[in-house]
Amino acid sequence: MGRRATFRPSARECLDFNTGLRSSRLVVRVPCGGVHDGRVLGQHTLAGEYPGCSAAQDRAGRACTGSGTGERTWYTWSTAWEWRTDGKGRATCYSVTGG
Repeated sequence: MGRRATFRPSARECLDFNTGLRSSRLVVRVPCGGVHDGRVLGQHTLAGEYPGCSAAQDRAGRACTGSGTGERTWYTWSTAWEWRTDGKGRATCYSVTGG
């Protein structure tokens, strides 16, 4: 599969969070059979208009609650620009597997 930068990873893909690019919005897809920092647990649509950063973060956190029972989890949510462009928001839930 090789390494590929992505803004929109898919469920069950494995990722490298430490790309050196210092952007929490950009991760690199890597093969799950090799060393990886995390795996996408799932994605959830956040309907309605953009509610503001704090509210979007809260909604993403609630959407991802329970996604990684017993695992360290992390999540991201759509920016105002992404929400406007797509007509909806999205929460992406990750299981953190690396150190």
